[in-house]
Amino acid sequence: MKRESNESKENRVLIECLKEMFSRVGEEYPNRVLTDNSDWYRLRSWTKRQEKDFEYWMKDYLRKNLKLNKKTAIIRVSQFLLIYGWTKIQKLPLIKVIVK
Repeated sequence: MKRESNESKENRVLIECLKEMFSRVGEEYPNRVLTDNSDWYRLRSWTKRQEKDFEYWMKDYLRKNLKLNKKTAIIRVSQFLLIYGWTKIQKLPLIKVIVK
């Protein structure tokens, strides 16, 4: 039985993480219509809660599939989100409207 190289295993894990991230905003991966744009990660957004949920999922996924310790997994998740993460939805402050 042929063993999977580290590089191909990391590529497989990266693709699975992208699939999961895309699915959390209602998109499929691969999605050429979206990713052919150079700033594709700005075309969709998610809430802080969605991002945090994804962080927990990805940390566990990396620990299980790449056998990373907790600290290394957290660093990898942070790097992934910095490079590929969707923009966060900003809550605007409420504006009081005065009608005369």
